[in-house]
Amino acid sequence: MNLESILEFIAAISAFVGAVAGLLKVFIELKKLQKKKKVDKEESAQPTMVIIFLKTATPVFVIAFMIFLSAGLGVRAVFPPATVTPSPYPSLTPTSTFTPSPTITPTLTITPTPSQTPTNTPLPRPLVEIFPKAEYGKDFTYINFGGVLSPMYVTTNNCVHSGVYGIQLVYNMKGSGNGGWGVLWVDAPSGHFNAYGFPYLAFWIKGTSGGEKFQVGIKDTSGNEYKIESTTFIVVTKDWIMATVRLSEFKSVNISSIANVNFGFNKNHGMGSICIDDIDFVP
Repeated sequence: MNLESILEFIAAISAFVGAVAGLLKVFIELKKLQKKKKVDKEESAQPTMVIIFLKTATPVFVIAFMIFLSAGLGVRAVFPPATVTPSPYPSLTPTSTFTPSPTITPTLTITPTPSQTPTNTPLPRPLVEIFPKAEYGKDFTYINFGGVLSPMYVTTNNCVHSGVYGIQLVYNMKGSGNGGWGVLWVDAPSGHFNAYGFPYLAFWIKGTSGGEKFQVGIKDTSGNEYKIESTTFIVVTKDWIMATVRLSEFKSVNISSIANVNFGFNKNHGMGSICIDDIDFVP
């Protein structure tokens, strides 16, 4: 309920109270008239009272109605109806837009392994890896009179003393059969190898069964050759063992002009298998 309605209600109540007060006043006046006038008969008195009531009450009602109207108009004049100004909806001040932080997915930082740049340095020839001073030499094999010999460069651990390669010699000699494997320097720039200043020829050797026998020979560019039996300087076993041969033992051979070095077999050596590695002329 607003203020205007409340005021109108109060004015109406005031008018109603005034009208009621007027009616009470009329009844009071009627009582007074009854006392003053003695009416003999009740029937004749009733019309008179009605007339008096109507005469008296009518102006009172008129006055009450006028008061009621004037009260309402007065209230409206004094308190004009308030103009209700619709309050505007409060403007919404945009607040800062909440931008959700992006979810950071942890990434695994992998430290790259530096790539290895392949080198173009070729592996040494098997012969040079086994016999470094054979850089300008080349290997050769000889077989005579039905001998059997199978030289093989191998990389298996049981036939490599160091490095990558070893040489395995499998042989079977009967009757006049003979053969061998070695290194020659006929194609070297000098046409030979000069072993002057090296008193020994050294190498590592092992046998498949142990007790294998062979020969070591050196030949110079003049055709002089001398062979020494292995039994004079070493006993082959199934384990690696280092063998050394004094170069002075190769009679009549010019060690300053070596044409080839060889490991040979004949009927006295029978059959067997040996591995040789790390051949060198040593001081």
